[in-house]
Amino acid sequence: LAEYGWEKVATSLEHCVTKLIESSEKIALTNVTQNNSSKPTSSPFRLPAVKIPVFSGDPLDYPVWNSAFKALVDSREMDADTKLNLLNQYVSRSPKQVVEHYLLTGTEDAYVKAKSVLQERYGNPNIVSSAFLNKLEKWPKLTPRDSGGLRVFSDFLDKVVAARKNIPSLAILDFAKENIKLIAKLP
Repeated sequence: LAEYGWEKVATSLEHCVTKLIESSEKIALTNVTQNNSSKPTSSPFRLPAVKIPVFSGDPLDYPVWNSAFKALVDSREMDADTKLNLLNQYVSRSPKQVVEHYLLTGTEDAYVKAKSVLQERYGNPNIVSSAFLNKLEKWPKLTPRDSGGLRVFSDFLDKVVAARKNIPSLAILDFAKENIKLIAKLP
C-alpha cells in the first residue's frame, strides 16, 4: 500500500474536500447576496412617515400636535437636550417663546417643565373648550346654496363631538339655548 502512495492520495483527497467546502460556502454566500440585492429596497405599499405638525398656539390644534409629539418624540429614548431641541423645532410664535428659555438649561426637568407650561396654556381642557365655543360663536351664518360651507360646519361639529369625550365642559352644548345658537347658523 505504501508503494501506491496512499498517504499522498489521502492528503490530496483531504485538500480537494476542503476546497469543495470552501467553494460551496462562497456559492451560498453569493446566492444570499444576489437574493438580497434583487429584493426591492422599499415596498410599493409602504406608508409615508408620520410628521409632527408645527404648533403655533391655537388650542384647537394642541391635542393633535401633542399626540403626534408624544408618539414620535416622548416615546423614544433620547437625552433631554435632544428632546428640548425637537420641542423647539415643532413650535412657533408664542409657544416657541415658552420653550426657548428652557433650552438654556437642557435638563430633563427643563423639558418636563416646558411641556407642562405648554399643556397649561394650550392643552388645558377649559382653554380648549373656550376655543371651541368661541369658534362656534363666531361661525358665519350659512347661505342657502353653500353646500361646501355646510360640510365644513358639519365636520367642525363632528370634531366638537369627538372632543366632548375628553373635555367635560363642552357638555354645555347639550343645553337647548346653545343648540338654538347653532341652528341659527343654518340657512
